[in-house]
Amino acid sequence: MSGFALKFPGRRVKVSSLDRHQFICDLVFIEAPLLSLFRDSRHSWFYLWCDTDGLGRDRWLVFQVSRKIFAEYLTRKVSLRRAVLASKEVLCLEGDMRDGLDGDAEDDRKGRQLSRVQIDEIESYLPSDQSLFEEELSPDISLAEQLLPTRYPIPIGGDWFVGDLDRFSRAYAGLYGFFYCSKPRLVASIQGRLNRALRTPWEGGFSRVNLFDALAKAVPSFHDMQIRRIDYASPGEIEIEALESVGHDIQGCVNGYMTSRSDVDDHAKAINSTLSACRFKKRNLSNIGDAMLGISEESLTLFRTRTEEIARLLGVREQVSVVVRESPNCVVAAKAVLALLTHIRRLSDFEAAGMLNLTGRGAQSSEFNYRDDWLSEFELER
Repeated sequence: MSGFALKFPGRRVKVSSLDRHQFICDLVFIEAPLLSLFRDSRHSWFYLWCDTDGLGRDRWLVFQVSRKIFAEYLTRKVSLRRAVLASKEVLCLEGDMRDGLDGDAEDDRKGRQLSRVQIDEIESYLPSDQSLFEEELSPDISLAEQLLPTRYPIPIGGDWFVGDLDRFSRAYAGLYGFFYCSKPRLVASIQGRLNRALRTPWEGGFSRVNLFDALAKAVPSFHDMQIRRIDYASPGEIEIEALESVGHDIQGCVNGYMTSRSDVDDHAKAINSTLSACRFKKRNLSNIGDAMLGISEESLTLFRTRTEEIARLLGVREQVSVVVRESPNCVVAAKAVLALLTHIRRLSDFEAAGMLNLTGRGAQSSEFNYRDDWLSEFELER
């Protein structure tokens, strides 16, 4: 008769507490995942496989990992055992894991149990002191890419209200997620998230919201933006801890838009007009290629060339080429670039009002004129 090797009392915790955990990648994979990386809205979590009852039920140790410990684990400065011991709390997840650990659906919780355990209760489950990270056992990780987040300033000025900070944060975070997922990163499979996001149904303007939400959730918490300091003055700054190279990409595209605003807006208008003429604004085109769109070659050429011109003017050719490659057709690619442009324009409004100084130009207007989602003429129709 099979069963778990270790019996312990454990204090029950609601399994629903893991619902917000998003799978990022596997850190140790030997025929099956043995160590997986998840994230919630703020932190990184390790899921460490530790036991099976031989009847289809497995056990996983679930514990939070700080940025410092995660970096030291990936650079082989600390062992996996040390990562477990450094956690404030260790949970034991028990259940049928054959359907995965996505934590998205209520059905996934059925038959699962979650308990809070003490280290002395699970000593036999803990890895050894030699359990260092091995990159060859982690096909999803590429240590050739930038690993450590750094601190960098975002220059601000003028008068800010709470609502301004919220709108700025959403626009900046949206661009951060896009630029993070459109280049090779620590998580080698990150561009696959962009592919899946672009191939979900695009039925109106809310699709762009889903796109940027999906990309933001794909960023490992280890590389997500953390505010370290805010100096509110004129000038002042918001100090961010994240990948500074992504911050440079954001700065570059805002500068490109501020330099070529009129031309970029003209290209966006042409795309929007053609979307309307083809009745494509609310039509789901996520599962068909260019040949099945049923539109003229002239319209196909317009979508492609105008998208390329926007990318050139914004200085994001490399990133947009990834969008074009991962999109099912040129219309979805054009819609995604319009969604990207919406986020860039939001930051440019802050820049023009002197509330940001990413470009070094300083204020161009004495009044902040934020264009609401529902009013911007370049938004896709809802």
